[in-house]
Amino acid sequence: MKGFLLFIHLVCVGVVQAQGSQVVFDRPGVADSPYLPSSTFGYLESGINLNFPPERLSFSNLNCMFRKRIMQKIEGRIGVNCIPASYAISNAFSNSKDIPIYLALKIPLVSREKFAFSTLISFISPLNFSLNAVEFNTLYQWDLNTRFSFNWNLGLIKSFNHVVYSTSSFCGILNVTNDFSFFLESYNYLSFKLINEYGFDFGMTKIWFAKHQIDLSFLFNSWNNSLNTGISMGYSLKL
Repeated sequence: MKGFLLFIHLVCVGVVQAQGSQVVFDRPGVADSPYLPSSTFGYLESGINLNFPPERLSFSNLNCMFRKRIMQKIEGRIGVNCIPASYAISNAFSNSKDIPIYLALKIPLVSREKFAFSTLISFISPLNFSLNAVEFNTLYQWDLNTRFSFNWNLGLIKSFNHVVYSTSSFCGILNVTNDFSFFLESYNYLSFKLINEYGFDFGMTKIWFAKHQIDLSFLFNSWNNSLNTGISMGYSLKL
């Protein structure tokens, strides 16, 4: 099964194509867009993850994030339960008595007509600081045309147990119409000390009246010699 998921990961790297315009919302999926919100709006993004088998419901929870451009050229983020899509990391956070708080800054470095590149620095910790994780990601997007583009992230996570993960995600989105899209994505979390994780997810997004988005996606993750599955549903709002 791990071999199959690794194959899916490599295929996605090579052939998946994605959305041909700047993504308004960063839900759903693991990969983040390098684009910033408009200077006049903030974005509120929320969702619920339902994961199976039931004993792994520790990372099935409500999550919410607010994104806003600050100082014109930086995006600030604050959220709750915005944990990396890693079963190892999320299971550890689920044992904390406090809800994990998420803080992050996105800094754009390159913005061209068909290519954008940004960095995202994130800090996650419960209020009691019993454990924490720091994540550094580089975010890329290549717009092929008005219907397809390709979005990928490369990064590192230093977790509470002093384990360093390398992480990557590769996402493609097809704009069927201006407000309806499909996406396919692969991702991994790799470590020399712990069990590696490979996963992929796919789903759809629908935008209503240019301010509201609903999303539905399905996740498959290979971790600890088992295949874990999940469903994610979300609602996002441009304020």
